[in-house]
Amino acid sequence: MLQNSPNFCYNDPVMAYRIILILLFFITAGSVFGAGSQGNTWPQFGHTMDRRSYAPYPGVRSPVFLWKYQTGGNLDSSPVIGPGGTVYVGSHDNYLYALSYNGKFLWRYKTGDRVFSTPAVDPDGLIYFGSNDSFFYALSPNGRLKWKYKVGDWVSTSPALDISGKRLYFGSRDNNVYAFTTSGKSLWKYVTEGEVESSPAVGPDGNICFGGKDRKLYSISADGKYLWSYKTGENILSTPAIAPDGNIYFGGSDRYIYALSPSGKFRWKIEALRNVESSPAIDREGNIYIGSEDEFLYSARPDGSLHWKAKLGSEIFSSPSVDSEGYVYVGCEDDYIYCIDPEGKIAWKYKTGSWVVSSPALTPDRRILIGSDDGCIYVLGEGERK
Repeated sequence: MLQNSPNFCYNDPVMAYRIILILLFFITAGSVFGAGSQGNTWPQFGHTMDRRSYAPYPGVRSPVFLWKYQTGGNLDSSPVIGPGGTVYVGSHDNYLYALSYNGKFLWRYKTGDRVFSTPAVDPDGLIYFGSNDSFFYALSPNGRLKWKYKVGDWVSTSPALDISGKRLYFGSRDNNVYAFTTSGKSLWKYVTEGEVESSPAVGPDGNICFGGKDRKLYSISADGKYLWSYKTGENILSTPAIAPDGNIYFGGSDRYIYALSPSGKFRWKIEALRNVESSPAIDREGNIYIGSEDEFLYSARPDGSLHWKAKLGSEIFSSPSVDSEGYVYVGCEDDYIYCIDPEGKIAWKYKTGSWVVSSPALTPDRRILIGSDDGCIYVLGEGERK
């Protein structure tokens, strides 16, 4: 029997939690909290807790405009999609917005400052996000406050929900990373040596990775214990993405794209021409996609060899998403949303009213949702192919 094994720590709650996480990861592999297209189709930044920004279905090949919704401020926050297709996004007008899947206004919640944070939605439809008013918020599906927590500075990071959907992690410019239950119980906080604007990613083992303005990428256990850190040459604003094999990818303000092993050992790096503040996407083959201020979108193979790089029209702060057929979607400072084909060629681009820092959400019915600094959320769908 498993409980009689001398190596099974059934009295250790942390070990038990890790085992549950690993089992849930494999049970729900390829889905989000086990939900299908009628559930959470894109419930947090990067789609899943590992921040891979991978959609296991085809995306948009021939874009047609479906709708847009105007908020009262710039949109650096990225849209997410919760149960029933409800769309959530934060705005510089201090509000978090809830819209129907067809673009109808449902409600908005006012905070005390701008909302850079991309919200996360749990399986029960509760919404979590931070604001530059230094509060972290939890709202009910109808927009009522469930709980909030005051930290020491801005919360511009995007919370990560683990595979259970019951724990969440977020960072703050007060140098801390926080862990909470979704019911609002504080579990722990970890103090770094710099502001945290890189959002946490959670691996299949439950460990949390994030970068900081102290130039380090950290790995912290599910119970808040330091595991390792890797020092780069400059600040890390990029959110790491964790591949299924546990390897970790991220960008640095020292102009490099990095790959580390699950234990934090250096694997490889690729030099860009300018800072890399975009966050990576990882496709089903393990290829990595990430943008840079040098105006290139880079594609690297898992071994660190360059697959291709695509020149766009301006700097890239938006983080790409990739679909099941290897098409990549990303925003750009030239006001366009781009689609890049698997060979690195521009398949199409769509003009918005201002630069696009927000990152795209992809849906099973072939929609792309993204924000623009013109204050609008844009939704494109699949048109007739020529």
